[in-house]
Amino acid sequence: MSSTYLSFVWSRSRARGSHKLVLLALAEHADRNGEVELSLRDMAMLCGLSKTRVEEVIQALIDLGELRIRAAGAGRGNPTRYWITLRSVPSKRPEDEKADAGPDKSPVVTVPDPKPEPEKPFSTVQTSKPAPQPVEARGTVQPKPQTVGTFPAITQADVDAVLAAAGIAAPDDQPFYWSRKEHRDDLTALLARYGRPVDVLCADLRAALSKGKSLQHRPRRLTELSTLLGKGVAA
Repeated sequence: MSSTYLSFVWSRSRARGSHKLVLLALAEHADRNGEVELSLRDMAMLCGLSKTRVEEVIQALIDLGELRIRAAGAGRGNPTRYWITLRSVPSKRPEDEKADAGPDKSPVVTVPDPKPEPEKPFSTVQTSKPAPQPVEARGTVQPKPQTVGTFPAITQADVDAVLAAAGIAAPDDQPFYWSRKEHRDDLTALLARYGRPVDVLCADLRAALSKGKSLQHRPRRLTELSTLLGKGVAA
């Protein structure tokens, strides 16, 4: 979640009513660049609106200039990727400066960029001689940094896919239970433990269920799925 974008939607957005509610839902799930993947169904559930109304609101926010589509969705499990384009947010991407350079008749509130720090002077004379090595460091072997597998940032769609593969539904009295950030963090930890992406993890869960494995009770955390998956590859 990006607290920067959530704060700016509250204080800077010109949207009102259900438009601002949808923009706040997107900002709550946005990364530090203001980008977020959230399906129309999830937005409708979070905001208490119909999918048709959410589609109308999304188009209105795009027309208002506070939202942009980064990548259109490609069916179930691949929601559209949006970008919150509030002008007052200082983390705008360089490739979008040209697109935003045209005339804009809508009133906006901007925050001045901080003054850049002065560059440190450097010598223009280059030398091929290596820098002298400290005496105490000579002859020692520096360990190479270890690299670990990394995965893309976990989205709500990833959590929904894992839940579907494991046959887990939300509690009847808490329909938004699995939309919490702690469950996305749990899924990140689960992927790191087993060293595999979301689609492979889903396949492993379905395979485990087909072999007769099952959960003894309805899980409250995604880390409990390790009962189906067995021991992880990590130590």
